[in-house]
Amino acid sequence: MVYPLWFLHIILGTPSIQSLDIRKMPKLTDMQIRAWIKAGERFEGRADGNGLYLRYREADKTPTWRFRYKLAGKSRAMLIGSYAELSLAKARETAKELSARVSLGYDVAGEKQERKAKALAKIEDDKNAMRVSQLAAEYFERQILPRWKHPDILRRRIDKDINPCIGQMRVEDVKPRHIDDMLKGIVDRGAPTIATDVLRWTRRIFDYGIKRHALEINPCSAFEVSDAGGKEVAVNDGLPVTS
Repeated sequence: MVYPLWFLHIILGTPSIQSLDIRKMPKLTDMQIRAWIKAGERFEGRADGNGLYLRYREADKTPTWRFRYKLAGKSRAMLIGSYAELSLAKARETAKELSARVSLGYDVAGEKQERKAKALAKIEDDKNAMRVSQLAAEYFERQILPRWKHPDILRRRIDKDINPCIGQMRVEDVKPRHIDDMLKGIVDRGAPTIATDVLRWTRRIFDYGIKRHALEINPCSAFEVSDAGGKEVAVNDGLPVTS
């Protein structure tokens, strides 16, 4: 006797689509999900609708929300988040948004991978970027130590005034407002002469950075010594000092 396919499904069970048990069934409830977790009941996937389903494999510490869809005739699935960090209501909202984008022709899983790749690239770029403290140290070692009898003066300015304010910033991220904040902080503690000195040295450090191709525009270029509260006078060695 030849049985119809629907009858075999009932007798033998729904055929495996990567072992998913996603079938026409009532929507999920938080009470139901918590009961599965408490009982340690594991499953490949239980559907809620709109492409959203819950997975709880043996290796999983907590159930995870996933979204499945078809694009250009191909089935795709992507992770949305864990049940511990994403409520049922929020997961449904996310699935609805993803479904809307899919209907417009967007590959939402591909978009997620692209965002992840960009984020990783940014982290790597940020990790490898030169910091102000590194630029200042290089300038000090190459330009000051071989030429100055008393390099400790600049060393103090770098350690006490420059690095605490902008030392951890990427060189190319420093803007005039950061220089302004640094100078104001020094002036506010009653040291305008030091602020003038710091401006002078910071400008030179960034000029050196331009030569090193670490940045293209000196964030100190718009500032005059009067902005720092002091003035420059010429001395015999050709280098200005503050007064």
